[in-house]
Amino acid sequence: MSQGRLGVAGLLLGLVLAACGEDDGVEPATAELWTVPPPSLDRLEGAVRDRLREAQDELDAAVERDADDLGERMGETGKLYHAHGFVDAAEACYLNARRLDPETFAWPYLLGRLYGQNGDGARGEEALKRALELREDYVPAWIALGHLRRETNRLPEAAEAYDQALRLDADSPAAWIGLGRTALAREDYAAA
Repeated sequence: MSQGRLGVAGLLLGLVLAACGEDDGVEPATAELWTVPPPSLDRLEGAVRDRLREAQDELDAAVERDADDLGERMGETGKLYHAHGFVDAAEACYLNARRLDPETFAWPYLLGRLYGQNGDGARGEEALKRALELREDYVPAWIALGHLRRETNRLPEAAEAYDQALRLDADSPAAWIGLGRTALAREDYAAA
């Protein structure tokens, strides 16, 4: 199936979901949001390009047949886009996956990581907080939340996130490093 058909299928999915009135308040309820923009794969090596095209085709087919595992397929395709730096396509897939499969921790977590990696700390924090509502014991989510807060100079809140990670895993190097960097940023050299 062509990349253009994927966009059409995504638009149709968006219209159906928007008509259902599902809106969790995190993103606008527009049909365009549900379109998965197929990226240009020209810059990729042959095997990677072929795998992403295959994933696009599989997703397009799943949308057309309204597959039971559509949320999972959206999320898995989002992971591929994310791994190869296709931010817009990854975001659309994760948003779709989260809407279709709202109790799956992975989709808001990965969406939060994507936003954080691309400088959108506010949206990243909201997505990570949603993920932690679903799975409050996931140490990497607490660490990612701490990083986002530290990067926006919200140092007490960053320390709280790192402390929570350490309550869950006292041996987490990433949590200790984050806490130390937060202490340095606060100029608390003794704690650092």
